[in-house]
Amino acid sequence: MTAPTVLRTARLELVAATLDLVLAELSGRPALSRLLRADVPDSWPPGEYDRDALEFFRARLAADPGAAGWYGWYAIAVGGDGTERSLVAAAGFLGPPDTDGMVEIGYSALPEERGKGHAACIGRAVHRRARGRLQPGFGGGPATLRLPAYRPGRSTGQQPVRTSSNAAAGGRDGIACRWLTTRPASQACGSSSRTA
Repeated sequence: MTAPTVLRTARLELVAATLDLVLAELSGRPALSRLLRADVPDSWPPGEYDRDALEFFRARLAADPGAAGWYGWYAIAVGGDGTERSLVAAAGFLGPPDTDGMVEIGYSALPEERGKGHAACIGRAVHRRARGRLQPGFGGGPATLRLPAYRPGRSTGQQPVRTSSNAAAGGRDGIACRWLTTRPASQACGSSSRTA
């Protein structure tokens, strides 16, 4: 298995979906648990992160294994000593940025994990990584990344990340958004990245 890219925040480890990880997940929770070295709760998968999403990621990663990080991310809550690891959410882009630098991000948390601030941590971490991967001049301008401000239905736990009310024009709904820090600095989700 190719080592996946891993992003770390103060509370979470985010693992970029690779073809091996998606194939393991399609075969069942035990195989995914083994590769992620994390508990995969019985309530997995969350919300709209379903077999159709996995098949979409599988097809895209099979066609371009180098696109890992532009599709799914597994969010693992890590205990203080690092030995307690549990899968809590899935997030991801619907693919690399288009020629205007636009990407769409989806997010879904397990019901028991909603309201714990995971969405904001995940959003900031993958947004920073995506911005860092853009090349100057991408889409005809400076290295920028825009995220559409529309938000899917509340029933799947996909709305906790807030967008600014004065975001710049552009994007799918005529609005681009930026991430806002909604927690005090003492609870901020610092992050780093590495390849495992």
